[in-house]
Amino acid sequence: MRKYIFCLAVFLLLVISACSVFTPPQPTSTPEPTLTATASQTPTLTPSPTLTHTPTLTPTPTSTITPTPTPAPTATPVGYYENREAGFNLIIPDKWKIEEEDEFGVTLVNNKGDIFFNWHSQMDTGEITLDGLIEQLKHETFQDMYVRISTREYPLSDDVVAEQAYMDLPTIEGTITVTLTVVRKNGMVYIGVLSASVVNTKIMASTFENLYASINLFHGQLFGLDPDETLFLAGYGTAGDDLDPALSSDSAQGFVGYLFSGLVRLDSSLQIVPDLAESWSVSSDGTVYTFKLKPGLKYSSGEAITADSFKKCWERAADPKTESTTVLTYLGDIQGVKEKMAGKANEISGVKVIDNQTLEVTLDGPKSYFLAKLTYPTSYVYDVKQAKDKPEKWLLDPKASGPYKVKKDHEGEAFVFERNNQYHTPPAIKYVAFLNVSSIAEIGLFKDGILDIVYISGEDAQQISKPEDPLHDNLRTTTSLCTTLIQVNNTQPPFDDVNVRRAFAQAIDRDELVRRFSNNINLPALNILPPAMPGFSNSVSASPFDPAAARQSLAASKYAGKMPDIILTISGYAGKPSDYINALVEMWKTGLNVNVKVEFIDPANFTTNLHSQHGHMVPYSWCADYPDPENFLDVLYHSDSNFNVAGYTNPEMDARLEKARVEIDPAKRIALYQEIEAELLKDGAAIPVQHTVNNVLVNERIEGFVVPALHSAFITALTINRKE
Repeated sequence: MRKYIFCLAVFLLLVISACSVFTPPQPTSTPEPTLTATASQTPTLTPSPTLTHTPTLTPTPTSTITPTPTPAPTATPVGYYENREAGFNLIIPDKWKIEEEDEFGVTLVNNKGDIFFNWHSQMDTGEITLDGLIEQLKHETFQDMYVRISTREYPLSDDVVAEQAYMDLPTIEGTITVTLTVVRKNGMVYIGVLSASVVNTKIMASTFENLYASINLFHGQLFGLDPDETLFLAGYGTAGDDLDPALSSDSAQGFVGYLFSGLVRLDSSLQIVPDLAESWSVSSDGTVYTFKLKPGLKYSSGEAITADSFKKCWERAADPKTESTTVLTYLGDIQGVKEKMAGKANEISGVKVIDNQTLEVTLDGPKSYFLAKLTYPTSYVYDVKQAKDKPEKWLLDPKASGPYKVKKDHEGEAFVFERNNQYHTPPAIKYVAFLNVSSIAEIGLFKDGILDIVYISGEDAQQISKPEDPLHDNLRTTTSLCTTLIQVNNTQPPFDDVNVRRAFAQAIDRDELVRRFSNNINLPALNILPPAMPGFSNSVSASPFDPAAARQSLAASKYAGKMPDIILTISGYAGKPSDYINALVEMWKTGLNVNVKVEFIDPANFTTNLHSQHGHMVPYSWCADYPDPENFLDVLYHSDSNFNVAGYTNPEMDARLEKARVEIDPAKRIALYQEIEAELLKDGAAIPVQHTVNNVLVNERIEGFVVPALHSAFITALTINRKE
């Protein structure tokens, strides 16, 4: 929005400069104006110019029959202008010309150069209002000079009512009238600016009326993209690290998953399926994996992807200079990764290139979840030479190995991907555009047909789930593989006492939190593992809400009667905590009579920063990256894990987790993780709060969408049902 406001301000400054040097023509008599800028008057509009006409039909006779007349081509009206990208057409007045145009709109000027008209459009995020434009122009463009303003409603030719304001600005050469028009339709906001002297405003009144009356609004092609070829999603911009597989902490459903691919991936039912690998085999002891690549693999640039490409990428991720925060979590089971990361080896000893299409990977033990870890972006393949040669620029246009490549980054507005035809199975949808819109505007843009898929809150889902809601049939829901927890530091007093940890768990009313902050859409959590995760068991449970038991637990601790202030570390900037955090703090105050202070940490690199700065507890939401209990229990609670954000430390627990890692028998392995979860909850390592539910609105034109329980890449399965 700021870009357009800036352009509008510059445009008006140019207009004012131009108007201050010309001498307005002085007619022999000054006619009464057709337009009077009052708030109540409804103008009398002259008829809209006819955009098409039906020509006279002349049949061509033959000696035997009289054929059905064939109409001549429809004539294009004189001055007809259409901007398909911006979503409008109009009739340019006689002797006016186009001064400038782009995909957002057009600027017209009369033959004398003293009347300017600009009409442009953009997505309607709700940020632009007529009053807001007036205030901004008064202060930034007119420099708080005296401006006389009047407003009114103005019906355009296609039965859309616009808001219009007249701003009379006195200058040395005479008063300028600036007419601002704002109209909303089809999820777009259209802004018009007409600037002329007061005299010209009176003389050209009927011309101006005809110009406005000729405007027709329709669904535009955002950023020049054909809607029948484009999936429109909500996005929030991107940073370089988000697209670098070695550095990204995003999932396969994020931008990095569109650009790059790995050996395997998860399908919509969370099964591991081949991606760039054609097949694989596992040694009898479960430690050696041999991957065969699909033949003819190429980057979007046309260069070959080989087994050596994977080796180079993994070694770049494990290079300590790269500073990857995910490589040990997702590739650390491979022999030699830890040594490479510690700077003790030049290569990863457990990765061998047999030939161009064969990669052999040796693990430090049998790890049945290893393939699942390879679905995470850390293992994806990209051109390492490009990354090293252009470290600051390569992600602006990387050689993609995934289903899409970068088409264009419209800074601050949209990030657009284009189908990678070199991918082994190019997706059906040609473009994916992530529109930079606020979460507040997303449902409105979905209703207007701009956005195709929108994740919504529990509160919105509760309303939309009602049969009478117009979006009811668009709603899809599923329980996610996500849990919101309070992570606990058991090494810092007073939380070094298990009774204190247990007391804080017993003082949380999960039902109340779910009711207040998700309208009972999410589920109260007494487990670390979410219900859809293998290994979930109702027999494993944290301490339920019990205020009396909470006070008894605290009284049984060695800190009874001498509790210090407790520090809760959250993501954000200094200021007022969220209502959710305030509710937690109040529950602990009411139930235990303890003071909990909130400490903020910069959201950028929040997880990394927590290792050097955290208090007694950390609210933390964790969504599985692959459907295995190891991804929760080992990743969050092993002492050496990068995602053990609160610093929970228990050598006995570390030994249990390490044992579960190498258990080959599936039933025994699940039983081990259930025992581990029960012990973690008994020890107060974490306080589960809620399991989240994914609520998604899906446009009827999108086919093949399955609500993912976790953030896996779903895009390749989608198609667009094109309108005939």
